[in-house]
Amino acid sequence: MTQQSLDSQRPQRCWLFLRLMTLALGSLLLGSDCRLLPAQGAEAPAGERTYPLPNRLEAVLQPLGTAGDYFEHIAPSPQGYLLWSAWPVQVYLEPSQALVGTAAAQRQAVWQAQAESAIADWSRYLPLETTDDEAQANIVILRKQPPLRWENGKISRARHAETRFRIIPDRDAQGQSCLRHRQTVYVGDRQGPQQLRGTLRHELGHALGLWGHSPNPVDVLYAGQIADPPEISQSDLNTLGKLYGQPTLLGCSG
Repeated sequence: MTQQSLDSQRPQRCWLFLRLMTLALGSLLLGSDCRLLPAQGAEAPAGERTYPLPNRLEAVLQPLGTAGDYFEHIAPSPQGYLLWSAWPVQVYLEPSQALVGTAAAQRQAVWQAQAESAIADWSRYLPLETTDDEAQANIVILRKQPPLRWENGKISRARHAETRFRIIPDRDAQGQSCLRHRQTVYVGDRQGPQQLRGTLRHELGHALGLWGHSPNPVDVLYAGQIADPPEISQSDLNTLGKLYGQPTLLGCSG
């Protein structure tokens, strides 16, 4: 979808550069302009791990059927694929701030309803839970246009939506070094309800680990604009199934 998601214009050389970065990198912010935050002396985790598939996702992958997948289009971070290892994933929605009865309040109410619907769409396959605690959330969805970026010597054009992630060094319950990640989704409230739900569903797919786009317009993670945004497809689910079976350095126990 043409939401101008964070990875929609990502140059291949940016990813090649990132994959050569040391795994001891402490904190990383990835954008299509390949911005990095400086390391803060973090230790690398002991090694890659795999995690059990969530039951809801595993159930719809038996059998896989004939839909195929687009896993080859999904890119990992330097620390591994951006999958979640602890469930339910906590999702924060920016609350309404407009005065009741105003046009802004009406737009914000529509945004809130469509955001909740997009979360419910994905919750059928992955355990998600909304939280009022932004600081503790794994995924933060903000009701605002993505920040402008400096690209090729000029300010980038405005976009409807964008997703960014940050990798954060931490300690697990046993005191061992580990890496967490946090996703921030920017989605403005200037689209109609149907397109807004499709945009939120698409960006939430990125935040759940689908860091790439499908070449097929029937998939939620398709990169082009669709007049009638698609529902989550079997191909979307098959791709998630492969993704969540991959080893990664991300994840903290306890």
